[in-house]
Amino acid sequence: MDIYATFADFPFLPPGCRPKFEELTARWRDYFGARKASQASCGVQIDAINSREVARINNINRGGDGGFPDIRSPEERIGLVRKEADRERRQAIERNRTNEDRLDLEGAPITGAFQWLADAKYEWTRAGRPTGWFRQASVEPTLPSGASSRDGGITTCRKQIAELTARYDAVMRAPETADELKQQIDASIEGAISQGRVSINAIRRDGDPARLASYVSHIGGQAPNVSAMFGLLVWGMRDQLREKLHALVDATDLTGAMTDTSRAKELGRIARERLTLERLEEALICAAELDGVSIARRPDADPRAILEIEETE
Repeated sequence: MDIYATFADFPFLPPGCRPKFEELTARWRDYFGARKASQASCGVQIDAINSREVARINNINRGGDGGFPDIRSPEERIGLVRKEADRERRQAIERNRTNEDRLDLEGAPITGAFQWLADAKYEWTRAGRPTGWFRQASVEPTLPSGASSRDGGITTCRKQIAELTARYDAVMRAPETADELKQQIDASIEGAISQGRVSINAIRRDGDPARLASYVSHIGGQAPNVSAMFGLLVWGMRDQLREKLHALVDATDLTGAMTDTSRAKELGRIARERLTLERLEEALICAAELDGVSIARRPDADPRAILEIEETE
């Protein structure tokens, strides 16, 4: 997204979001400016290192010691100068990389919010969404249960968000139920069979009424139909294959198994609860900022919470 984009570029945002949008835009530009300044500073340092390296080598070539009075060989002195300059360049680059990593971590929530906005604008344009696609969804900065201070409230929110994220991941990794696995196996077997289903042609006169030769012969220089060959084999041993695969399912550890329906329901519940907590976390952060206290947002904060919006549909 263009860092110079304005609120008018996103007509689907509610008017009440303008102050927050403009505040985030300013921070986003500050982030890019700081990153550019860090890179420029690194370039200046490397230029200075290069200039010192050239000056010292010229000094050695004119008979000087280049800063190494105890070394007699000019070639060895030049080698040491270059080695020292290489080390200084690596250190400058590493300092810049560390600084950029810090800036990226601090800027990640806002960068993510604006990337989300860019994606939302594409969807809004592509799907012809209504102008009122989103509405403002700010919440009061009330303390969550068990918290006695704003800082404690943010800590509590983040702990609960982390727990919900872990639960979400666990649900995603939960195995499917034995019944669903067996249904999928049966459908897979039938799908394979459909590629190589055999029928009898009673009026053929070539000695191959089931056309078995067509599964393996090279007709017109083409390779055999592997899918049809496999389907033919599966058709011939359908019951044995089904029995063996079902037995493998029965022998598999399916602890915590969930149906697709129950999984989707639980994931939706967790996502809604997590977003509610993230909205409260953002409200507490904004309240702290009004009091002059800056609190870094989580790098993976939900853009909808940061932008204080929700879908109207």
